[in-house]
Amino acid sequence: MHRTAGVVVLLALGCAATPRLTPRSGAVFVEPEGIELTLLDVDGEAGPQTLVRVRGTLSRINDVVLAHRLHDSGDALFYVTTLRGGDYYTVRVDDFPRRGSCLLQLPERPSDGVRLRHDPERSAALDAEALVAEHRRQLRDGTLARLQEFDRPAEIAAITAELNDDTAALAAACARQLPLAVVWESFSDAELRGRGLVRACAAPHDQLRRLCEHEAGKQVVARLSEVRCRRAPAMSLELDGQALAWQLGDQDVNRDDFLRRRLREEIAWPELGNLQARLDVERTLLCTDDKGHYAGLAPHREAGEQVIFGDGRGLVRLEPLRFLGGNWFFEPREFNASHNEALRGYDLRYHSYVEADRQKGTCKVSCGERVSALRLLDVAETAARLSELGFVPGPERRRPYALARDRAGTYYFVDTGNEPDSRRFRLFSGPKGNLKELKMVNITSDSRGDVFATENGSLRLILEQEESFWVKESKNEKLVNVPLHDNWRVVYHELGVYTGVPFGTPCDIW
Repeated sequence: MHRTAGVVVLLALGCAATPRLTPRSGAVFVEPEGIELTLLDVDGEAGPQTLVRVRGTLSRINDVVLAHRLHDSGDALFYVTTLRGGDYYTVRVDDFPRRGSCLLQLPERPSDGVRLRHDPERSAALDAEALVAEHRRQLRDGTLARLQEFDRPAEIAAITAELNDDTAALAAACARQLPLAVVWESFSDAELRGRGLVRACAAPHDQLRRLCEHEAGKQVVARLSEVRCRRAPAMSLELDGQALAWQLGDQDVNRDDFLRRRLREEIAWPELGNLQARLDVERTLLCTDDKGHYAGLAPHREAGEQVIFGDGRGLVRLEPLRFLGGNWFFEPREFNASHNEALRGYDLRYHSYVEADRQKGTCKVSCGERVSALRLLDVAETAARLSELGFVPGPERRRPYALARDRAGTYYFVDTGNEPDSRRFRLFSGPKGNLKELKMVNITSDSRGDVFATENGSLRLILEQEESFWVKESKNEKLVNVPLHDNWRVVYHELGVYTGVPFGTPCDIW
């Protein structure tokens, strides 16, 4: 085969009369599922060409012998022909001159190439004259012309058929037929040739179908009469009476995110208002012990869900832990030895969780080894309680910072604010159960450790990575560093600093 035989690209050469073609060399490529690709180099009046035939597919080019020209990109070889009024390539060869394999790009799935490998036996048995004769016959009977010429009505009919699949999928999900009307005159021939128009015009249907997983979404679709799709300079989605007016902009960047935001958060739906607020209520699983206490799971944009809890004074949201399910929360006052001690950087033995299931109608709060069963509220009662209670800030939570002790049993404990990089330190000292706060300030803090001191410098606590010291009137006493993550029980149950202090989790209640 000549240099052009490396890759197949379908391009319309527009032969008006049956050409005189002289076969030179050919090759056959196959793949395990039965697809066969034949390339035959020929000499004709217009110069070297390659005839390309695909078999074993449901494509419109199956069993059609199309003439191609070569395009050499420098990195690969492409064979180009004319399809539907424009250039198209169906085969790419990357390993010329070896030509051991090629990539077939069918027009129905241009982004999903099929890898084929050279078949020496079929190549040797190729009937070149028969392939040329078939190409001439298809030229005479108009088969090639119908494929290569652009037929706008036929293109519109084909796109409409594909769009009907999207409307059928929405009808199945929403139990409601919602027509998709395309303003065809707003789109050019080039846009109709590109199959991206189907996905672009059907994008609102895709988002509405997902909305119908929720009752509020079905109510929105029930109020719509149609979706209209047209080309415009800028992307927009507006509610026009009972229709959704969908305009494709010249730059439809982040199209799905734009549609999701417009449908759920920005459009004010008649009688429904903000849809996202209604969806959040519908997705919230709120439970009660029927004693004025509540816990549950609310939707969260990044984590999927987050723990909520509270009483008559309001509900508190717990920020989800990264890389951990949103129903888990850190609770160092509780311990469950059966939990995984090293999962994605977390020791789950010191974590508790809320579990709720709408289908099963169950709800529980697990605090360490204690489990409290709660009653799951239905959607209507959940909406009423959320409206009545609202959300409030949780109690201030302080974060343990360092712990050390001397050999006589005197502990030195430092905590700080819960915000990142907080320097709101407190220092406590004393025996277990009777630590007292010392009026000392942090005078040095770096990667090696911290130094705390009184105003006159008579007392100092030096906390370092390797060794720590308690300095009283220039006399150093070496301390033992106590790892916090191995001693949560000591911190929260034995030191006495946090006795009776809410930690800001459902375990404050149950």
